[in-house]
Amino acid sequence: MEKTILFRQNNGLSSPLNCVSVSNKGKSVACGSSDSKIFIVDTQTGKLKQTIDSHQGQITGVSFVRDRFHLLSCSWDSTTRLWDLKDKG
Repeated sequence: MEKTILFRQNNGLSSPLNCVSVSNKGKSVACGSSDSKIFIVDTQTGKLKQTIDSHQGQITGVSFVRDRFHLLSCSWDSTTRLWDLKDKG
């Protein structure tokens, strides 16, 4: 059986998740939630690394950019945003 990590338990994610994206090297997972937040989770530890809370509606899509330093997101607030993750861990 393959190794799995449970992201939803004991890491601060409280609302339903709508979408996920795995980073290019598999070190992080971005999770878009119904409460308009994006959670960046470390795949090695399952711990929450970062929360992005700037959308005004449910997150409907997230996608890591191949350069590893940016994340795209879209939301019910009718915006698509490009996030710079370089200085955020």
